[in-house]
Formats: sequence, structure tokens, C-alpha cells
Amino acid sequence: MRHIIIGAGLSGLYMAYQLEKAGKDYLILEGKNQVGGRAAGLQASQDWDLELGATWFWPDFDRHLTDLIDELGLESFDQPTGVYLYEETSGKQRQFHRPYSDGRRVRGGMNQLIHALLKKINIEHLHLEERVKEITLKNETIEVVTDKQTWQGDQIFLALPPRLVATTISFSPQLPLAVQKNWLSTDTWMAPHAKYIARFRTPFWKQKGLTGNAMSNLGPLAEVHDISDPEGSFGALFGFFAISSEERQKRGEEELKKLARAQLVRLFGLETLKNLEEDRIKDWSQDPFLATSLDQEMAVTHPESATNQVTGDWQDKLVGISSEFAPTMPGFLSGAVEAVEEALAKKK
Repeated sequence: MRHIIIGAGLSGLYMAYQLEKAGKDYLILEGKNQVGGRAAGLQASQDWDLELGATWFWPDFDRHLTDLIDELGLESFDQPTGVYLYEETSGKQRQFHRPYSDGRRVRGGMNQLIHALLKKINIEHLHLEERVKEITLKNETIEVVTDKQTWQGDQIFLALPPRLVATTISFSPQLPLAVQKNWLSTDTWMAPHAKYIARFRTPFWKQKGLTGNAMSNLGPLAEVHDISDPEGSFGALFGFFAISSEERQKRGEEELKKLARAQLVRLFGLETLKNLEEDRIKDWSQDPFLATSLDQEMAVTHPESATNQVTGDWQDKLVGISSEFAPTMPGFLSGAVEAVEEALAKKK
């Protein structure tokens, strides 16, 4: 039985890892020219990637992810706690102490999960730049049509957000209407957001007794966090934009960078510009491999789980395994692991 995994983010690679261990036949189709999905990183050094997406995990909360990190032998460390800056709308700043845990981080960045999983699978089964356009069931064989060719398999694992699947892939026979509606109504985690990421020669803010973390009502970044390495061999900060996707596109990347730099100068002083080595913006709302036109507005609440009960012709042949399908942790990286484990448990 051949399993076709669509998407090479954490859930897709974790499913491949499980199938590899079980001696099952599989292949992975990834539309991009790289793997990682929302766990992808921006290289800061030879052995460290700055997180473009998910950054932290909490062992007491993210049990599925924590167990995988331990299984893969990855090292982690506590995110430093201490003084936070708070910026009021007027520009006035206050400091407060935040004594509780800011979670843990994977040494080398969360993308180390992806690197570790790639070492556990047969890389010949991974096919990049194979964006799926059509999935057709012919008798008992499933045909998957990409930009390049047609693949055949017996079961499909969808390691893509359900809304993306429902809007970009054509199914024959069609998915049940209830499933289509549910998948279209399921918000894609991270999709409306944009991150500003800045790398510095040194984490200079620590010399001032600061953690590099801040909250702001003035913006353009609503919150700022330290993502340096614990030894301080380089400094790094990221912030989430508090500006809508539509407004971000109007302003453009260069103006957004200037606004973000000005905010960091307000928060941490002129040393910001003296130490700045590079800065980038990752706007997930403009990533066609994640976001759709329905994902441009930020959700008020955390997304609920998408249904995985595909009935009719597609029953047991089409299984969602992206984070949005997780029963208890939808949207989180831990949910990507949970969704895979849930799918495997139903196969037994």
C-alpha cells in the first residue's frame, strides 16, 4: 500500500518518519523548493536558524511536541525571564518583571526538528516543487496530479491546512459538502500574521538588564521577543506586526522595516542600529503555500479543530494530519504531532 503525504512541514515529515519506522511505502509531495512549513527558519549561523514561525514550547502543555524533541535527541533551554518593557500609545515606557516561564526553545532553532526528521527518512521519497492541483479516485487507485506529473497511491495524508486544501485542490469525486464547509471555515494558524526578524552582532540589551522582550500599544510591533542563542554569540529579536495584512501591503516592506527599526530604537536605544546586521519580514498572509484570501484577517479566538471525518467515496482514503486537524492542540506545533498520532491510531 502506497501512502502519499502532501506537504513537508512538521506533520508531513513526522508522518513519513512513522511510516519509515513501520516499513511502509510512502512518498512526500511538497509544493515549495524547501521543507519546514511553519517550522521553517532563517539561517543566523552554521548551526542556528531564527524561527519564522513557531518559536517556543511548554513541556507541561506541549506533551506531543516535547516527547518528539526528546525522542530526536534535541537539546532545549529555558527562555530567559525578567524585565519586560511596556510601551503605551503615548510612547511612554514602563518596565515590569515577568517571573513566570516564557517556555523553552530548541537549541539551534525550532527548525532543528525538521533537520532531525529529514535524517530519519529516505530522502529519495521526498519530491520538492510538486504542488498538488488535482486528486482523483479511480476504482481503488488515487491519482495525484501536480505541476509536473501524476502520482498514484492508495491513501492520502493531507499535511496542509484544511482551508488551503479546500481552495487549491480539485477532488473527483467531490468532497462531501459538510467537509468542504468545515475546512473552509477553519482558520489557518499563523496565516494572517507577519514577523519582523532582526539579527545583531550581540544581544546588547542584556547589558542594560533587559530580556529583549516588550509589549507595545504604539507599534508597529505589538510584541517583541528575544531569540538569541543562550551564549550570546549573536543577538536576535522578532516582533509580530499589529498592522492588518491589507495595510502591510499598502505600506510595503521597506517602510515596515523602517517603522520596526524606529520602534526598537525607542525601546532599546541607538545601539540597535549600531549592532544591526540584517532584518527581514516574513508575511505569512502572502505565502501562497499557507494563506488564502480568507486568511487575511486575524482571528479573534484560537481556531477549532477541523473535521477529519471524511465520509463517502473518500472514507479511509483521505486523512488530514496538519496541525488544524489535531483534536486538542489545533494550530500549535504540538498539534502537528498530535494529528499524525491520531491518524495512525485510527489505522490500527
